[in-house]
Amino acid sequence: MADLVTQTWYKTALTLYKAFPVFGLASFFIDAPFGRFSAGADPKKGSVFSRKLNLDGQLAWIIMELPSPVTIVSVYLNSPTRPPIGLNPSTLFVALWVAHYANRAVISPLRTPTRNHSHVSVVLAGIGFNLLNAGLNGAWFASPAFRGASFNHTGFWAGLVLFAIGMASNIWHDEVLLNIRRQGKRKYGIPYGGLYSWISYPNYFSEWIEWGGFALAAAAVSGSGFAMTPPMLFLMNEVATMLPRAISGHRWYHEKFEDYPKERKAVLPFIL
Repeated sequence: MADLVTQTWYKTALTLYKAFPVFGLASFFIDAPFGRFSAGADPKKGSVFSRKLNLDGQLAWIIMELPSPVTIVSVYLNSPTRPPIGLNPSTLFVALWVAHYANRAVISPLRTPTRNHSHVSVVLAGIGFNLLNAGLNGAWFASPAFRGASFNHTGFWAGLVLFAIGMASNIWHDEVLLNIRRQGKRKYGIPYGGLYSWISYPNYFSEWIEWGGFALAAAAVSGSGFAMTPPMLFLMNEVATMLPRAISGHRWYHEKFEDYPKERKAVLPFIL
């Protein structure tokens, strides 16, 4: 039976995926229309995006993110070359993916009191990215690269620790933002505590640590090093997409709040 990573669809999708960071960097020039930058969020500023195509923020987020865990599980389970389901690196990586997205796609939005609108273009782009990203990763984890793989790698355990730290930090710092909204008076305020002492977007920084650890662990087990594998490309896409957003959001905080701490950086402590 053919290995999925040798099939034409996989190679074509991987080539397309390698170009995604370029599209992410376009956010340096135009803010993606969701959240604080959604069309019509600031009446004083115009938008090239029509408010008529805005969707409910909560529902849009769930619709956009839920395809990721569903796709990776479906592709992985239906791959003819995957190892038996059990205690092995391949299955663990898929389980970690599902754990992250269970929080991101379901638990977090259901616990969020309010969320600004998302433009339909953001939702469609998000669905497309998640289908591509999860499909490629699911196929790769089921590939012969993981055949006979074991947990006996220092890099694997180091990556796993980074993943756990990053995920816990991401959830904790998101909770700080949720608590501001739970006060009921406003959607946005100045967050304090944890890494907010140094940067405006510790939730982004934490997610980079999380997926950086994931990519490190996968590279150690598969022996792929720093090759452009799906987990490594996922990390690159995360940074390329979220870095412009963090810089714009950092500038927004300073414009919105006169008393915003001037010593804070945007997303990298002491650097940027």
